[in-house]
Amino acid sequence: METMNDPQAHSTQPRISPVKTAIKWGLIAGAAMIILSMITYYAGMTQNTTLQWLSYLLLALGVFLGTREHRDRDLGGFISYGRGLGTGVLVSLFSGLLLTVFILLFYGVIDTGALDELKRVQEDAMYERGMSDEQIEMSMKFVTPGMMALFTLPTMTFFGLIISLVVAAILKRNRPPFYDEQE
Repeated sequence: METMNDPQAHSTQPRISPVKTAIKWGLIAGAAMIILSMITYYAGMTQNTTLQWLSYLLLALGVFLGTREHRDRDLGGFISYGRGLGTGVLVSLFSGLLLTVFILLFYGVIDTGALDELKRVQEDAMYERGMSDEQIEMSMKFVTPGMMALFTLPTMTFFGLIISLVVAAILKRNRPPFYDEQE
């Protein structure tokens, strides 16, 4: 009778949390993106859009590897689309948390001159787009470590969601009916 009242008893997906794996791969992906941003910053290539997109590729790689590891190591080679999606979003969330802390520390404490340089570059780009002085001045009020950090977490999580939608579809592998793990 206990199994009839237990919703997990009929589940095809084991109740193993993806959090540990997501933390691991989120931190790895986040660290890789931090290293890439430091390389581009110190090489003076912060406006190189190809390198900026490379950081999203690193996030995609972290989501893929984290979801695959959770499927293969934790779930015996099977993962539902929903579980894969959730795992990928968690990887992105933890990666975004690490980047948020990094932004606060780097621009707010470690190298405050980097923020001044970033403001200068963005201001020049706004002038080139024909924005008025008032528009530029208003925009520059938002270029602070706190505001940058505030936008990083939702941005990383959103891009991680988009990436996870694709990765979950690629890695999804349903457990066959009547599957016996002892075979």
